[in-house]
Amino acid sequence: MTVKPSRLDLPICDAFLAAAGEAGFPLVDDLNTDVAEGFGRIDTNIADGRRASTALAYAQPARRRGNLELLAEAVATRIVIERGQARGVEILRRGARETIWAEREIILCGGTVNSPQLLMLSGIGPADHLSSLGIPVVLDAPEVGRNLQNHPSYALRYACSQPVTAYKYLNPLAVVGVGLRYALTAGGSLAESYVATGGYMRSDPSLEVSDTIVIMIPALVTRGGVGFRLADLFPERHGFTIMAGSGRPRSRGHILLRSADPTAHPRIFPEYFSEPEDLRALARSVLRLREMMRGSAIRNLIEAELAPGAIGNGEASIEQDIRVRAATFFHPSGTCRMGSDPTAVVDPRLGVNGIQGLRVADASIMPAALNACTHAPTIMIGEKAAAMIGDEA
Repeated sequence: MTVKPSRLDLPICDAFLAAAGEAGFPLVDDLNTDVAEGFGRIDTNIADGRRASTALAYAQPARRRGNLELLAEAVATRIVIERGQARGVEILRRGARETIWAEREIILCGGTVNSPQLLMLSGIGPADHLSSLGIPVVLDAPEVGRNLQNHPSYALRYACSQPVTAYKYLNPLAVVGVGLRYALTAGGSLAESYVATGGYMRSDPSLEVSDTIVIMIPALVTRGGVGFRLADLFPERHGFTIMAGSGRPRSRGHILLRSADPTAHPRIFPEYFSEPEDLRALARSVLRLREMMRGSAIRNLIEAELAPGAIGNGEASIEQDIRVRAATFFHPSGTCRMGSDPTAVVDPRLGVNGIQGLRVADASIMPAALNACTHAPTIMIGEKAAAMIGDEA
């Protein structure tokens, strides 16, 4: 995995960090160290102008070793369990069902949504829920699909009075220039992440560690969801966006099956802000960020606050707007909780409690939400799982 700090060269990035320092936040060189609170350049996984994804860094090199086979167009439909032992995986591939038998064990890496889904389709989960769908209960495991966590987020958007943001790249001459540079050198702005700066902050100064994730996007980008248009990715003027995310939420959601059909999407109940303190904490952080944007280091670059805009600076007003406009950082975790207690879904070696020969190794095993992006921690889970499996070989 290639790890390097962002080098996106835009004045608004430096101004944002200067504003954070002026507001009293520590400015740090490495956000991956033990930072209780601070701002800086965000590390990225980019190599030779391309994102160094796990597919590029792990899967592709492993295919050359000859002991990895990837099956395309295949859907795992059920784990075959006999007398408490995971024996194989039933898949649906190009309209036909087949079973792949395991020689040693099965490692489930479906992620926070699909791992509990496959466990429940296999009869491992809340007995009453499985029985209601006609799925034979292999193991009554009430916590499968529970403990769902995520990082709900809220956007502050600012228009800029000067050409200091990524909007300058949409100038026709600039488009040609950055395109040629990338084509010839795999460098320049096209070889950087659009998220360059950010950090971690406390919603309440009395907290020991931060509970809010902050990222600054150096453009006014309309975040697209289902059915988004390509045009939504491009700004219409100079400006920037600050995303504040609830990093340590207390709220917990859950996932249930929609039916016994393995191709049907499961039902997801996020339950954001079901614990009122999550909403209050995020609102307090938004207030701190608004105040930060009034500092002398950045205010001369800001023409107007577009969002929340005319809304007053009281917690109640911000809380109401969060309820209307909240989004998410897309960091779900927790639905196959790891723990040493008997109700945990997996044990500290990631083995599914009550089933032999079956592990889960993905973000679903995280017991509690991390005040961090889940990308690197999830890779760590895979690395740790591989090391443990290797030790047992």
